[in-house]
Amino acid sequence: MTWSAFAVGSLALTQSWGSFGIGFSFVARSPVVAFDDAVDGLLDSLRGRRLVDILAYGISALADHGMVWFLVGVSRRHEDQGRRRRASFAVIYTGLVTPVVNLAVKRLVDRDRPSGSDSGHPLPVRIPKTSSFPSGHTLSAWCAAALLVEDRRSAAGCYGMAALVSWSRVHARQHHGSDVVGGAVIGWMLGVAGRRVARALGLGVPAVGVPAGGASHPIAGTRRSPGRSRGASGVQREGP
Repeated sequence: MTWSAFAVGSLALTQSWGSFGIGFSFVARSPVVAFDDAVDGLLDSLRGRRLVDILAYGISALADHGMVWFLVGVSRRHEDQGRRRRASFAVIYTGLVTPVVNLAVKRLVDRDRPSGSDSGHPLPVRIPKTSSFPSGHTLSAWCAAALLVEDRRSAAGCYGMAALVSWSRVHARQHHGSDVVGGAVIGWMLGVAGRRVARALGLGVPAVGVPAGGASHPIAGTRRSPGRSRGASGVQREGP
């Protein structure tokens, strides 16, 4: 490799996602930028609309430091003891694990924020000074959502809220589209890992997912009594 080729390669690495590696930088930089531009262009048609801006900036502010998920956890204080314990675990786990992982990845990547992220906002917004990738708000949102899901109904609410948090960060020009995609993937994986930890602690949470039976079947991992089995009709029958 000549020095000129090395210099060009170094420049490409510097302007891309840095520490993701040489192969990833050369191959994936253009698709990532194209994706970010497409997402930004799509959302640009909604920026400047008063009600949309109020919704986006309000959700973004509510998600600062994971506050929205703390409130969700507190809202379950009147539910049964099992759900209260799982909600408490979700809040504690998200609050302890996601900041550490988020900071580690940000230091590894060190990506610039979108153009206009620090000025020209129609409403107040907290301006972070850290790397743009990943979106910490999104990472926390998807981790907490994965932990707080109890059934299909709560899955729609939790993941729906996580999706709104993700959208709000791009709408407010605090992140690129790929930042929130990366944050969502990392956060969801942390949430899945957290469910396994909760299950190991005896909190009655299965490894991942929502049971196929729908909302009437709680995600808490209940076990069938050894003396009972289900017939073809689904009715429980006494065993021998």
